[in-house]
Amino acid sequence: MTIYNLTNITWANSTLEQLQAINVDLTGGFFAMLLVFALFIIIFINLSFYNISAAFMVASFFATVISGLMWLAGFVPLLIFVMAIILTVISVPLTTMTKS
Repeated sequence: MTIYNLTNITWANSTLEQLQAINVDLTGGFFAMLLVFALFIIIFINLSFYNISAAFMVASFFATVISGLMWLAGFVPLLIFVMAIILTVISVPLTTMTKS
């Protein structure tokens, strides 16, 4: 028997409601934050074979877009979205400095 029995979510009629149940009720809000972090890592690793600084900038941009959408849906707190924006702002000058 699993600890998190998701078959008893009778009020969840859609995928969004199931994700809300997983994020809020079962994991305490960590599911969406770790999902954004995992997507950042996956994108960074896939693009790091070309250029590390460009991969960092692209991965942080996509993490900002994804965390912004998740913030609008109510999955992640504002702090995570602001941290992703700061990461993107930091990565742009780093990419331009390392290009020359």
